[in-house]
Amino acid sequence: MDLSIEQVESVFSIRAVSVLGLFWLQAHFPAEEWDDLLGGRAVFSQPCMAALLSDACGAGLEVESPACVRL
Repeated sequence: MDLSIEQVESVFSIRAVSVLGLFWLQAHFPAEEWDDLLGGRAVFSQPCMAALLSDACGAGLEVESPACVRL
């Protein structure tokens, strides 16, 4: 597992679980955002998280994410 996604109400947070996940986050966000990101204080909308997940999976990372059921 490299990244873990958590849903809180209608927003999502992302957490690095491995060194590879940490490097991936650092490659995708500016240094001034790392503290909030690594501290779990950064949240993302569903469309933004979907784009991040697509990129992470395309890069070969293993991602643990909540199941979403659309009605």
